[in-house]
Amino acid sequence: MDLPVFAAFLAIIAVGSFIQALSGFALGLTVLGVVTVLDLAPITFTAAVISIVSLLNGLWVLRKQHREVDWKILLLIGAGLAPGVAVGLEILDHLDTHSPDMLKVILGCMLVAAGFLLTLNPHPRATVAKSHWNLWVGVSGGILGGMFSTAGPPIVFYLYRQPLAIPVIRSTLLAIFTVSTIFRNAFLGLEQELPPEVLQMGLAAFPVVMFTAHLGAKSTPHIPPLLMRRFAFGLLLILGLLLLARPG
Repeated sequence: MDLPVFAAFLAIIAVGSFIQALSGFALGLTVLGVVTVLDLAPITFTAAVISIVSLLNGLWVLRKQHREVDWKILLLIGAGLAPGVAVGLEILDHLDTHSPDMLKVILGCMLVAAGFLLTLNPHPRATVAKSHWNLWVGVSGGILGGMFSTAGPPIVFYLYRQPLAIPVIRSTLLAIFTVSTIFRNAFLGLEQELPPEVLQMGLAAFPVVMFTAHLGAKSTPHIPPLLMRRFAFGLLLILGLLLLARPG
């Protein structure tokens, strides 16, 4: 990867990290969408970099937030994540080899769906959902995590419908995403599909993510959350529609 593309990649990661700090999620979606639309790197490479960055970021933040994690939900969803990630990686490998245009169409649909998800304000249930729902949500999120290293959309919506405190939901989500990236990186490592270029980009992007996340946290009191959610919705919607309009 030449220097201009490398710099552009880091800049896109910085923007995604800033958006995530204010909207709650969308780092992976933003980076994957922009990089793919601009044809800076293959989806497989970008997803692998996001997985490394998300893992490092999750472990770093959970140092202080692990006490707020709902461990029962984490374990149940985590049990569904493992097979889901494995299936997602198989789908990614098949589509990347045999139907890369279809892979971009699926990514475009997911970006549009995730954008609309940002506009929703789900009302919490009266009681916590039964255990088997956690497993199925874990499987569905794991498939997306395996394909695109973005397990967020179904899991975010599901957890925000549970009668839990917001800090618990956010910390549990972060822990779930971290577990998802652990599974994804482990599977890729076993298959020897984590080339040095991915590790180098992931390590180079980590301090960028830390800085922009800190900047985003400081900007939170000055930027209305609704405004940032609308911006993230518009960005994801545009990226998704661009991919659907010209998947090739």
